[in-house]
Amino acid sequence: MAMLFNTLAYATTQQQARVLFINPGFANKSFWQDVGDYAKAAAKTLNLDLTIRHADRNHFAMRQILSATLNKPTRPDYVIIVNEKLAADDLLPMLRDYPIYVQVILNDIDEQTKNIHRKRDVLARISPS
Repeated sequence: MAMLFNTLAYATTQQQARVLFINPGFANKSFWQDVGDYAKAAAKTLNLDLTIRHADRNHFAMRQILSATLNKPTRPDYVIIVNEKLAADDLLPMLRDYPIYVQVILNDIDEQTKNIHRKRDVLARISPS
């Protein structure tokens, strides 16, 4: 995660980067709350415009969050996702037509999924986790 925020810090030299973190957990439950708090602290230090949306342990909600975000006129420059319950299989194709960089954290995508998205030119925008 630190590598992601260092990359984003470099990108912010021109303008404040907009970052969406789709947190798969609950806002007030131990581990995912800590991850969100860490992301907030890093974003504040690096002057990033961070939005955290919680999916409350519902991988279908992760898709709804991303869909709603992509339908807005102002979209994020970066999206942070967790491949919980193999959610990346649904989320990455949604990002295909948008110039949005993707960071997969904590649960990486498998080689088969990487190969599929490499062919679709989505993988070029995915930072290694």
